[in-house]
Amino acid sequence: MNRKELKKSARKVLRKHYFILIFACLMASFLGVDFSSSFINSSKVSPRRLVDEVTQVVQVSTVMEPDKFIDIINEEIEYSKEASSGTSFARNKGFLAQLINGTSDGLLFYRVLQSINSFVSSEKIAIRIFVVIFMMLYFLIWFLVTNPFSVSFRRVFLEARTYKKVDYQKFVYLFYNKCLLNVAISQALRALYLFLWTFTIVGLPISYYRYKMLSYILAENPAIKPRQALKLSRDMMRGHKWEAFKLDMSFILWYMLSSFTLGALGLLFVNAYKIATVSEYYVYLRGLAYEKGLENVSLLNDIYLYKIADEALINEKYNDLVLEYNKGIDGEDYDLDADLWLASAIDNLRKQRGESFDENDYKESTGIFKWFEDNLGLSFRNSRYNRLKQSLSLTFAAVDDYNKIKNGEIYPERLSSLPYKERRMKADYMRMYSMFSIVSIFFIGCFVGWTWEGMLHLIQKGSFVNRGALNGPWIPIYGVGAVVSITLGYRFRAKPLREFIFIVIISGIIEYTTSYFMELATGLRWWSYNGYYLNLNGRICLEGLIIFGIGGCAVVYWLIPYIEGHLKKMDSRILSIILIALVFLFIIDVFYSSMHPNTGAGITHKVIALMRQNAHFFAIK
Repeated sequence: MNRKELKKSARKVLRKHYFILIFACLMASFLGVDFSSSFINSSKVSPRRLVDEVTQVVQVSTVMEPDKFIDIINEEIEYSKEASSGTSFARNKGFLAQLINGTSDGLLFYRVLQSINSFVSSEKIAIRIFVVIFMMLYFLIWFLVTNPFSVSFRRVFLEARTYKKVDYQKFVYLFYNKCLLNVAISQALRALYLFLWTFTIVGLPISYYRYKMLSYILAENPAIKPRQALKLSRDMMRGHKWEAFKLDMSFILWYMLSSFTLGALGLLFVNAYKIATVSEYYVYLRGLAYEKGLENVSLLNDIYLYKIADEALINEKYNDLVLEYNKGIDGEDYDLDADLWLASAIDNLRKQRGESFDENDYKESTGIFKWFEDNLGLSFRNSRYNRLKQSLSLTFAAVDDYNKIKNGEIYPERLSSLPYKERRMKADYMRMYSMFSIVSIFFIGCFVGWTWEGMLHLIQKGSFVNRGALNGPWIPIYGVGAVVSITLGYRFRAKPLREFIFIVIISGIIEYTTSYFMELATGLRWWSYNGYYLNLNGRICLEGLIIFGIGGCAVVYWLIPYIEGHLKKMDSRILSIILIALVFLFIIDVFYSSMHPNTGAGITHKVIALMRQNAHFFAIK
């Protein structure tokens, strides 16, 4: 094995696919999949004045519980020690801070124990139930999302070696290939083995390198049975553990250099560089495995992951798409006449329905209605015509995919050894929404946000709390964000990277302005990112915006189309009653909360006046 050649190939791949590979590593970092010890911990804090961003005095209610009051004081002291104004590079809180400072692979077990402790010490049955439910949910996320993602994002790296482009849908390819559960079990067994080996003196590092190739094996063939995959990894790494260790150690200077940039170099280069190099190493070991004739090596049978198929085979497998074109097979890119396609589809419907066919249902909108459809993706009329256009979008997506496959730009899924299922995701996420759907999306966003905030507090603090200004199970800022992402982001939706950037920017604007005006109106700081990596006045932070970007893309491209598709199957009268009831309850909550806002645990009060009066007690020596 020549490390220089491996790294040279890795750098070449990284140059061609920089943005998607960096994005993949960023997602893996936030999910805790990899890079847990990529950065050197640095906990030194420069002494600063205790309170330096005060503009307003907030009175402490006499009915506030003493423990809550003490927590507020402690929060302010901690925040002031780190950074309390301007753009802060302090890093003692949040997922990104954990990424920068370094975490351990046993973090899941620690959090479980922390929540169990909360369960035992709680006096309220309701809190106990919440802890159990949310910890079960957290385990399911770890089992079905976090661990399998280790395989998905390595698949992206493997395809990037051979093809010019990698589809963003590869991040969820385990879902549409129906191999998620199999991969989750394999990864969970690996985690269990590593955990058990921690009780020995030297067993953990040996076990770590023994199963180092498991994620790559599953990335190539996610249908391999767990025991076969684990055994194949052991066999492939036999005699190569020390070699793999030296390969890992060859990056130590890069990570030392990264520490001098507060981890930025790791995020923007080193992490992706290392995974690309290890991907090259896997391909090298795969070749050796075939030479040695290892048991089950024939299961690594995705040959077009490593070479481009010839055009004759592609045309044979994609013959149904060729029939959609108006050109013959002449070696050029194929095109589709949208007007001709729509006219033909409408004519077929006219013949099928006969007298029941209404021409007005299939006319293109004009004026302001067309503007809403083209720019915001909102459909107020001609829903049948718009559904037909959605089908056209699917056909266009298929045509575009075929051209890329024919030119060797993307991986040909129909040539995979796995059962192939045509994806409808592109057509789904490019769909238009009615105002009825927008109301549903608002409440979906509100509830998802409330659940997300509750889960974060449970995982980090070991208890569930109601976050936000309202008393009900909703946080409106998430609902507004979902609606804005669906409407204002419609023109960016065909390009996931542009949609991600848009969501990050619009989330920052909404969150910052909301925080500012809510504090101005109520005298309360409803959230604070002081102590988070790269925060701006404690109102927004880099981590939060990236999480909103990733989560927003998941909502726009998967969650909302999925839920909205199921809502359309419901009786419209029942759904209308539910939405009217939700709107009514929401309005009541808004009026009630304007007089009695939620100020329980999880709301950041700025108890500035008291701290100013007693600053000598809190002075930093």
